[in-house]
Amino acid sequence: MQSPYTVENFKLKDDTIVFRDIRKEPFEIFGFYDVENRNDYIRVPNEVAEKCQAAPGEPSLYTRYRRTSGGRIRFKTDSDCLAIRVKLPNLTPYPFATPIMNYGFDFYIRKNGKEVLGGIFNPPSDIVDEYDGCVNLRDRSEKEITINFPLFNEVSSVEIGLRQGASLDRHTPYTIQKPVVFYGSSITHGMSASRPGLSY
Repeated sequence: MQSPYTVENFKLKDDTIVFRDIRKEPFEIFGFYDVENRNDYIRVPNEVAEKCQAAPGEPSLYTRYRRTSGGRIRFKTDSDCLAIRVKLPNLTPYPFATPIMNYGFDFYIRKNGKEVLGGIFNPPSDIVDEYDGCVNLRDRSEKEITINFPLFNEVSSVEIGLRQGASLDRHTPYTIQKPVVFYGSSITHGMSASRPGLSY
């Protein structure tokens, strides 16, 4: 599905965009452990990852629990643009994955009760350990947005940029409040999904 919005990836110079840390209200973060007390994003506690032993010749959970597949940011705004600023502490390209899978973010906008693809934050080819991206959302109507984290890399910091003076509030809550935990193979993780929002 093609995004109806214009996605631009560049170092932002627009001083009318205000960046905010996603760890602060009213942003909500899902899919990670102990977000409030950490400086990174992990999917299980450190002590659990350290105790999980791999099969001979296989990478352990300890090498994978920092990959951010399944992580989400949710909020509501009337901003006419959506920007992101990301820091990736251990940039690791994988030969089997595209840059969008590795380090990219995508987002969905809720319309008529359904989540519709809004766009992709595609990392630049010369990425080192951070990048910015911006999407033109065209108008100042209220939008409920869900942003999906990359499938394969670690993320240490995410800031969301909105137009100065734009509203910012909580997204409509999930219908089912309790989290669901999946345990499985690389397919469950999102292997070969073309972008983060298409993972299992």
